[in-house]
Amino acid sequence: MKPTKYDIYVYQGASWSLELTFKDANGDTVDLSGYDGVFAIRQYLEADSEIIRLDGAGGGVVFSSTAPNIVIRMTDEETLALPTELEKITDWVYEFRMYEDGNEDYTTVRLIEGEVNVYPPVARDA
Repeated sequence: MKPTKYDIYVYQGASWSLELTFKDANGDTVDLSGYDGVFAIRQYLEADSEIIRLDGAGGGVVFSSTAPNIVIRMTDEETLALPTELEKITDWVYEFRMYEDGNEDYTTVRLIEGEVNVYPPVARDA
């Protein structure tokens, strides 16, 4: 399955979330309560390290049986900690993979990917 391309916009100092509803061929919401996943951002595709990694264990990725059955989220503190040097970022990359919990080797799907646009805050603590 080819991942969906979707660019995201993050405003530093504000909480951020992306709500997705994964449906079957009949248009019914799929029960994903037994799933887990990883959301990762890098400065560029070949970068050695991730800027941030969110997963179910840390609460940054939540799966459920009802719509939206996937929620990816960052706290205001996590967005503020993104290393932008107070410059607008328009070319970081991300991907989101999901898999059946405990069966990652055979059920991993790269669901969504794209560019990350980060906007630094105007109001900052002195």
